[in-house]
Amino acid sequence: MRTKRFGIQQIQFGMIALLLMLALGQGCSFSKPKTDPLAGWHSCEKVPQTVEADVQHYIDGLSPYQREHIVFTDLYELNGQYAVRLTLALNGDDWNHIIIWDKNYKRIKVIKFIANRYVS
Repeated sequence: MRTKRFGIQQIQFGMIALLLMLALGQGCSFSKPKTDPLAGWHSCEKVPQTVEADVQHYIDGLSPYQREHIVFTDLYELNGQYAVRLTLALNGDDWNHIIIWDKNYKRIKVIKFIANRYVS
């Protein structure tokens, strides 16, 4: 039985192609928004009970691994609407989960993206 041997040029081409695929694929999913979704919002110390309960429901829906890695919870208000930014430190990336509620405390939007990427 013969094994196929690859030359140096074929190996180099394969490595370059693999590196390009990895580099280009990094920014494709869950890329950071061009503007801060909470620009203009004001930090607050407390949210209504209904929003607080929904935040807990959202957190309960995350995987156990994600729940263990929540490092910050920031609260925001703008004209009677509320938002929460959860920051999760996962595998060298800081993920933001931004949850927004309308004036009737109904969840209207969830935005997830990598806010910071750490390369060692």
